[in-house]
Order: sequence, then structure tokens, then C-alpha cells
Amino acid sequence: MDELKDIVKEVAGIWRMHKRQEALFRAAMALDTTRPLRVICGSCYMTSLLFQSEMRQLYESLKCCLTDGDLSSILLLDDEAGNSDADCWMVISRCLEHDELLIRMYQSLLAKVDEESECWRMCHEHLEKLTGCHDKLAAESRDLIMEHSSHASVA
Repeated sequence: MDELKDIVKEVAGIWRMHKRQEALFRAAMALDTTRPLRVICGSCYMTSLLFQSEMRQLYESLKCCLTDGDLSSILLLDDEAGNSDADCWMVISRCLEHDELLIRMYQSLLAKVDEESECWRMCHEHLEKLTGCHDKLAAESRDLIMEHSSHASVA
């Protein structure tokens, strides 16, 4: 029973991270940056919305109605994305950092779930897609990050 509670908590944590990613990628799409980078951020945003919905459904199927709350009751203090003064590098680097954390969260969840289950298959597919999105975003933003690093070292 404690194992199921841990799984439910991890699923809720992943849902919460997807909610944060949604806001971060929305902010990234609004930035004045290259078209390929905006396209990747748009794709990652849509993926985040889809996975958020799937994780909500998983949570609803696993939770205990007596002890586990509703995901909609979770309030996010979103100081992470809404800053219009944030520069492009800052927003993209936050997206990458959150991607990495989300990937680790999925890996942790997969280690606790039976490999034959539908939950494992879904989360494994999510992990593969997230890793692909992260790699594309990292590759496309490499020039932006290098440019920021060179400005930071000059200052």
C-alpha cells in the first residue's frame, strides 16, 4: 500500500512539473527568437499539455478517494515563467532545467512500476518523447547559450 502511495505522489509531482513546463514553454514561444526555436518550443508545449492530461487520468485511476486530493486543488506559484523582463537565454535555460528534472522524475517512477503494466508503457513513451524534445531544444538553443556565456565572460 505504501508503494502505491509513493507512485501516486510521483504521478502528482510529474503532473505538477508538466504544469510548470506548460507556462515555461508558453513564455518561450512569446520570445523574440529564431523560428526553429519557437517551433520546437511550440511542439514541447503541446507535448506538455498532452502528457499533463494523461498524467491526470493516471492519477485519477490510482488515487485513493479518501486520502488523495484532486489535482485541481494544487496551486502553483508560478514565478518561473511570467517574467516579461527575463531574457531569452534565461527562459530557455529554465525549460532545459525543468526538462532534465522531469526526465529524472519519470525514470524514478518507471523504477517503481511493473514493466508489464500499461502505466509503465505510457510513462516510457513519455520519457522517450521528453528526451527527444529536450535534445532538440538543447541543440537548437546551443548558439543562444554560447552567446550568453560569451557576454557573461566579457562583463
